[in-house]
Amino acid sequence: MLGAAKPGQMNIKDMRISREGHRVVLLLVALSIALLIAFNIYAAIPVWLLIILVVFVYRDPDREIPSIPLAIISPVDGIVTSIAEDNDPYVDRTAIRISMRMNYLGTYAIRSPIEGKMQQKMLYYDGPGSKGGIKPNMMYASTWIKTDEGDDVVMMLQKDVKWKPLHCYILSGERVGQGRRCGYYRFGSMVHVFLPIDTRLKCKPGDRLKCGSDIIAILSKESKRSLNREAMAT
Repeated sequence: MLGAAKPGQMNIKDMRISREGHRVVLLLVALSIALLIAFNIYAAIPVWLLIILVVFVYRDPDREIPSIPLAIISPVDGIVTSIAEDNDPYVDRTAIRISMRMNYLGTYAIRSPIEGKMQQKMLYYDGPGSKGGIKPNMMYASTWIKTDEGDDVVMMLQKDVKWKPLHCYILSGERVGQGRRCGYYRFGSMVHVFLPIDTRLKCKPGDRLKCGSDIIAILSKESKRSLNREAMAT
């Protein structure tokens, strides 16, 4: 993995919030002003504290996207739970699967792992499971991106509960840039990224990742499967 990642730490750049939080913050600000006018400053303090909490939950900081050709960027803040060869349920191939658990204290934004064209946006997929990866009879929101070099990159986000809305900003047929904001899922979940079998890994189980800036793999038609065996066996 390139670059040290410390999900959960907050600085001044984290004051930017996702579009889903704008309405909530505006309503709370209006409520605090109303309480301040109608009563006093003490009546508004609890709402101000709530605003701070909402800004923390919905924060969506800018990230420095590495300019490395064919690099696969981590789509979420989280930790790598497993890496293995697995069946890609959408492209019908044997692929490298990188599974990540989104960090509960990280940001909840989802970014595009690679530049390319959206082939499909498949929501709420119920499919077969795989050892250490996809669970059977589980709801998934998935995207399939084809790069300019013809590589297929599939990302699956596990929708663990029905009450949490999943926001997706990309449409089928739309072109996406590497590291572009493409979705938001509050409080996170499991994310699986399927890559070509000859992809060179840049992460291992246990690595903590920062979305939009940490590299998890590099696409390469010339790499050999032996390069990945050590990471997958960890």
